[in-house]
Amino acid sequence: GRHCDLRFRNRKQDTGRRGSRSGGKEGSDLGSDPGMDDLMREAEALRGQRTDVPNMTLTAPKALVEVYLHQGRNLPEITSASQNDFYCVVEVTGSRQLYNSHVAQDTLHPVWNESFQVKVGQNDDQMVSISLFAERAGRDDKFVGVVVVPVRRVEAAPSSEEGGWYEMRGEDNGMVSGPEGVSKLELTLLHKPAEPGLQPRMGWLTKRHNLTMKWERRFFILDPYNQMLRFFAS
Repeated sequence: GRHCDLRFRNRKQDTGRRGSRSGGKEGSDLGSDPGMDDLMREAEALRGQRTDVPNMTLTAPKALVEVYLHQGRNLPEITSASQNDFYCVVEVTGSRQLYNSHVAQDTLHPVWNESFQVKVGQNDDQMVSISLFAERAGRDDKFVGVVVVPVRRVEAAPSSEEGGWYEMRGEDNGMVSGPEGVSKLELTLLHKPAEPGLQPRMGWLTKRHNLTMKWERRFFILDPYNQMLRFFAS
């Protein structure tokens, strides 16, 4: 069945390519974890047959990285008429995981104070990227810059944690600057083991559709590793 995802704790999602936003909570795919794919097929077969779904064990990822997005400093003015509304997109290379922050409105020094838990696999070359976009009404959102952090560097850091102010690079790999200096994001990244054998939660949930505003009964599954809800139409 056709499905959509909802970020747990009201985190907005991107619906496809970078810079394209739905304006709602439904969003991108859970990831390329084969264990989750198998689980979703099994859950889909059970949907509509019963209201109590038995527990199913989900294959644990190699590890998890908690990304804390604190704030930005000295962001560039997009245009003289822009309200300078910024949000960030957190991604992991080699997976379909993608998370959007909320939009910080009309400021070149935004504060987000959000965290995102991402799954990392066996590839030691994986990167966590935090991309900054400017929201623009009636047009595609504008890519501003990106911070890229190697997963292996976070794992090797003392207490498997690193953080601070990170300078952003633009499309031409040049430094991004604002009216008051170099543009930076304040981040903290924590590498931690994934507890094996966690069981996803499944069941039925009544939710209001973003566009029609009608109440709908949906079958859901919650991935305990990245706190992502996936819904199926009833």
